[in-house]
Amino acid sequence: MLLLLDLSVEEDFSYLDPTSTDEGYSLRLDPPSGGLQRASAAARTWYGLHHAMETLSQLISWNAAEGSFQVHSEAAVDDDRPAYPHRGISVDTSRNFMPVSVLKELIDGLGQVCQKRLDFFKLQIMANIKRAMILFPLRT
Repeated sequence: MLLLLDLSVEEDFSYLDPTSTDEGYSLRLDPPSGGLQRASAAARTWYGLHHAMETLSQLISWNAAEGSFQVHSEAAVDDDRPAYPHRGISVDTSRNFMPVSVLKELIDGLGQVCQKRLDFFKLQIMANIKRAMILFPLRT
């Protein structure tokens, strides 16, 4: 199957401002016709278009029986945007024990995956004390 993409972005490139950058997008997939699948993605910023392409990549897989890629949604419309203006991770080691080596691997992995946008890392180390947590702001 051949996938034809129509991409559009309203704004020129701008730097990511976590408080005001619009990361929303619209993704539309038309039903396949004659071995051709059409998809269109529209966003206000390049960051929104990036999210649309990530969503599209999750809808495509390899079909070994046919020896080609397939799109899992015959006709889809998705208008999406992040629910919160910040991204982070919270780890509660007081209720779920994690060895230090696992925490180090987690932090290294976050550095690889979230290079562009990770605002905080919260580590809860004790359950009964309200202030027994460490919050690492990753953006200033």
